[in-house]
Amino acid sequence: MEHKRVLVISAHPDDYELGMGMRIRKYANENVQVVAVTATKGEYKDSPNGREDQEKKAAKILGVSNQINLKFPCAELSNCSNELRVQLEIIIKEFKPHVIYTIYDDNSHIDHHILSVQSSIAARSTPNLIYYKVVGGIGFMPNMFFCGDNDLLNAKISSLKCFSKEIKKAGAIDIKRSQVFAKYEISNYLHHSCLSFIKKYKNIENSKHMLFESFHIERMVSI
Repeated sequence: MEHKRVLVISAHPDDYELGMGMRIRKYANENVQVVAVTATKGEYKDSPNGREDQEKKAAKILGVSNQINLKFPCAELSNCSNELRVQLEIIIKEFKPHVIYTIYDDNSHIDHHILSVQSSIAARSTPNLIYYKVVGGIGFMPNMFFCGDNDLLNAKISSLKCFSKEIKKAGAIDIKRSQVFAKYEISNYLHHSCLSFIKKYKNIENSKHMLFESFHIERMVSI
């Protein structure tokens, strides 16, 4: 199925950049319309204005067509879950995406979990629903892998660098970790013979140029 309209849903600024920055940039390169919806501004006590400005810069780097921030309070999505779902339903009804990406539901961060549950319900009529991995994910088991390249990874890293304060915080954004995961996390899931096949199929000379993001398909319907 050819995806012409893609909706990406996240809880905080930096979620989708971390989880699927390469995939989004690839969609943009193929002239696919990508709308990204973020539930909160990602505000903290030391940064009450949140990360909305940084998010807009990151979205531009990745080629997002329209970045929407719903401005729900950070770390309090459990108190406004119904309102969140209603807002997502309105966006989905208007945009009519061919595929929706959202956060994997089993997550230790309450905002991530609530966002996943409510967006999955809001997406009940969308034929294609795919989960991406973010910080705090528990038991994530991918069944789809996107193979990127150096240009796509560089775009992802550039988008992450927009969140300079998050990079400085322990346990937030780790640029080196993102680069390492793109190169080596795939070996946790695929046998080396599968990787050899991908290398040959994609005509990749050096394995270090095989860069991946992992996803879990909830449902995929060919129409």
